[in-house]
Amino acid sequence: QVIFHRLALDFNLDGIIGTEKCPAIFGNANQEGVTNLIKSNAFLGFLSVVVLAPIVEELTYRYCLFGGTIKKKKWIGYCVSALVFMLMHSISSFVNYGYSKELLMDLLYLPPYLFSGLALCYVYDKSDNLGSSVVAHMLNNLISFIGVICL
Repeated sequence: QVIFHRLALDFNLDGIIGTEKCPAIFGNANQEGVTNLIKSNAFLGFLSVVVLAPIVEELTYRYCLFGGTIKKKKWIGYCVSALVFMLMHSISSFVNYGYSKELLMDLLYLPPYLFSGLALCYVYDKSDNLGSSVVAHMLNNLISFIGVICL
């Protein structure tokens, strides 16, 4: 459980560092939007990214999607929840870029979002407690927030 979440944190932190150091190669539309929010208003960014987003996303993706599909087969719950999590974090790229070089570069971000979704599902599944995945998600986003503030 710790190993899966640690890898998800590493993916996310790499995304923040990459966006800051070389946005043309390592940025994606979702990450750029988060970075801009945090840099324009740190308090609102903290409230949105570190507190509210994890609560809403865990209720949506883990409690509703995963919890609703797990009754049929657990692996379907993992797949549905993680895929929707990945797509929702990447959809702004499709809207902003259409079919372009930028969109193709953003496709590199799909696996980290998918892996993060799977890791958070795993935390929720094994703990049988939504609070665990909310806290894990908050810690993940807090590391990203600190990365943006400090870089």
